[in-house]
Amino acid sequence: MVNKDMIKAAQQGDMLAQFNLGNLYYEGDGVKRDKEKAAYWFTKSAQQGHADAQYQIGWLYFAGHIEEEYDGQWRDWMEKAADQGHEEAMELFEELYSDHRSALETDPWA
Repeated sequence: MVNKDMIKAAQQGDMLAQFNLGNLYYEGDGVKRDKEKAAYWFTKSAQQGHADAQYQIGWLYFAGHIEEEYDGQWRDWMEKAADQGHEEAMELFEELYSDHRSALETDPWA
């Protein structure tokens, strides 16, 4: 549930409060669901190095929930999360690269 203290902390740069506020907007928990506000707060937190926020903003781009500013923006955030040991980000890359290798192995032109 959103409260004034959380909003104030997020506005003052608290990365955990920013991440939590992003989650509330993403889930619509106590606020109207808003992917743009979720993305805003996830990005603020991710820019400070919060691995879960990096994954979440990467996922929003990857899944097409928000438009990328440049091609591969999702990948940049996912790599940052994976570099910090974020399990889901690492699993996503493993799956994507595994699928890519499988496709190359069956490509008659390769």
